[in-house]
Amino acid sequence: MAMVMKKLESLEEKMANMEKKWKEAMVNMRRLEEEMANMRKEREEEMANMRKEWEEGITNLRAELHKLHTILPVQFGATRDDIQPEGGLAEIAGLPGGYTPSSSKGMEKN
Repeated sequence: MAMVMKKLESLEEKMANMEKKWKEAMVNMRRLEEEMANMRKEREEEMANMRKEWEEGITNLRAELHKLHTILPVQFGATRDDIQPEGGLAEIAGLPGGYTPSSSKGMEKN
């Protein structure tokens, strides 16, 4: 009977240790889940910031292209009637009108 009691106590100790380890593992798993959620949130914020910077850059480039599209042709003697409603780099940028370089005339209508 004493052997059975010792064996039972030994099994109870093992079970208590396993339960303790299980609880520690659960705490660690929750901590890792929180860290993963935080990392995911940070990554999403970084991506949003990068997209915002990219969109601002595109907007600035479009504005510069618009300036070039409207100011440079006038500097080269173009009139409003010379500007066509579509074509060139302005069309690629989503702006109306545009000139393309020409080897013979400098600036030429599309």
